[in-house]
Amino acid sequence: MDKENHFEQSEWMDNTELTTLVEQLMRELDEASTSLGGSSEMFEKHKQLYKDFIQNLLAQKHRFAHIFKTEKGSIYFTLHGGQSLRIKDFKYGYKLQPLSSEIKFIQENSEQHDVPFGVGSTPYESFRTQGEENLHHTGHKVTEILK
Repeated sequence: MDKENHFEQSEWMDNTELTTLVEQLMRELDEASTSLGGSSEMFEKHKQLYKDFIQNLLAQKHRFAHIFKTEKGSIYFTLHGGQSLRIKDFKYGYKLQPLSSEIKFIQENSEQHDVPFGVGSTPYESFRTQGEENLHHTGHKVTEILK
């Protein structure tokens, strides 16, 4: 077993810790918005905060089940418990998506669901809501595996 993937389960990032990191990022983004208004400085500060956040998570990649990018530039950080955080990369910045409660992989244009994770597979996320209803999001094909 290669050393990078041989970590104790106690070292895995969990939903609570990832949620705390996301909340911290949101506070920093709010502070930048308040102090810099709608200026170009604010947009640059937001981009830098997102870049730092992503780099911080990538520095801890051994704590995630998977980290990957899709053909449209989204980056996913998937926990061992099945939850996933998606960050969309736009031309002018980033957008944080809600933490999904479950992620599976499907084969696009096929009846196959729950296929193995890999390049060419498509992420299919489920989100729990306040009510009984579950929301779903079908992503774009995986093009690069970072972990």
